[in-house]
Amino acid sequence: MPQLQCASLAGRPPPCAASRCPAAAAAGRGVVSRALQQRCTAAGSPTGRRQHWRRRGFAPPVAAIRGVDSFEADFELTEQQSSTLNELLHSELFHQQVVRDCKLPEGAAVEFTGVLFQPRPWTPSETKGMSAELEQRYYGKPDEYTIINVPPVFMFQAKIFQPPRLCAVYKRA
Repeated sequence: MPQLQCASLAGRPPPCAASRCPAAAAAGRGVVSRALQQRCTAAGSPTGRRQHWRRRGFAPPVAAIRGVDSFEADFELTEQQSSTLNELLHSELFHQQVVRDCKLPEGAAVEFTGVLFQPRPWTPSETKGMSAELEQRYYGKPDEYTIINVPPVFMFQAKIFQPPRLCAVYKRA
């Protein structure tokens, strides 16, 4: 059986759709070698469709970004989960890491306020990822409070799987 060559390897521009590429059509039947498939793919066919659209003057379809109308951010932790997470968030070693990673001034100290919240998607009324009350109370005072994402390792150690992410508020001491 003759081995097929992709149009892009023959010096011609790659085809607009993967179905027009002879190498791609034959690949499903096991005719083309894997090396030729990889060269065709690297040359822009059959997976480089976005480049083909640009050459032809079309734009690839783009999903519109829109805000969420409502989001349920309430969650409950069991006593075991809460105690384990509080122990981890109150540790002195983690406080030092918060100071270092948040680029707080040298010698600054932080303490966990006990406030945990689930980050929210963007909405017109909640643009900072938290409720308006939390935003006004903590986010609006960057000299007094630091908001961090709870590390996934802590979430796993506390066996918290829902919600998938939490934020913690630290007060600068």
